Amino acid sequence: AVDQYLLWFGLAEYYELLSQKDSVLIAYEQARMLAEEIWGNPSPALSDALNGLTVAYFIKGDRKKALTYARKVIAMRQEVLPPSHSGLDQANNNLGLMLFRMSKYDSCFYHLEAAIHTWESADSIPYNDLITSYNNMGVMTGNMGDDREAIKWYKKILSFGDTIPQVAPSHKVSVAAI
Repeated sequence: AVDQYLLWFGLAEYYELLSQKDSVLIAYEQARMLAEEIWGNPSPALSDALNGLTVAYFIKGDRKKALTYARKVIAMRQEVLPPSHSGLDQANNNLGLMLFRMSKYDSCFYHLEAAIHTWESADSIPYNDLITSYNNMGVMTGNMGDDREAIKWYKKILSFGDTIPQVAPSHKVSVAAI
């Protein structure tokens, strides 16, 4: 059964690459049902499948369903993961980006700042995630017309200087990607 879960999850990711939105939803739904059957509710595997459904519904344009799943993912990850686990931060970051795209800026900032706060205080700083979040905050505040605030976020990226590991050239995630 675990193999079937991994198969459906992998198929969903493959269908994402092919932009086959309906197939993505079917595959993540199958993964969700198997995760619930195998590991129960709540579980990290179930939160991963729900996170996949979150993104799939958002891309498909069903923002209401996407937000419902995103909130379930955060609640579940708060229950099953330690507070410093990157999965919780990523869920907050994803929800923040969705809320930005929906022009719900106050909620957006709450979730992005929650992710940033945990990443900044982590024992091992996830530089790629942190830099991406700083960039997203800069893009958002700039788009909202607050250039001073945007510059503040961009300066945070520059403050790392040469002290961070090399970021992969393909790492170009921003608000525009969601």
